[in-house]
Amino acid sequence: MRTIIVIVILIAATGGGACYWQSRKPATAAAGADFTSIQVARGSIVQAVAANGRVVSNLDVDIKCKASGEVQELPFDISDVVRKGQLLVKLDPHR
Repeated sequence: MRTIIVIVILIAATGGGACYWQSRKPATAAAGADFTSIQVARGSIVQAVAANGRVVSNLDVDIKCKASGEVQELPFDISDVVRKGQLLVKLDPHR
């Protein structure tokens, strides 16, 4: 029984030593990797993207009203900036 424990300890010590030795090695290039040196030059980086579909805004807000009636005045157009407290739409409540 004692010899089995000694063998297990020796195997564990050998494995730990091998792991430590591998981690202490300086990093080297991957096996089979070829690298080419070139002269540094200034230039533009261009990336083209091709895709199908629609471009939609994630800032759209649905405007809902508790009142009903005919629209008399709509002072804003699409893409206009609206500030807090401004009148968005004027309704005719009698219709």
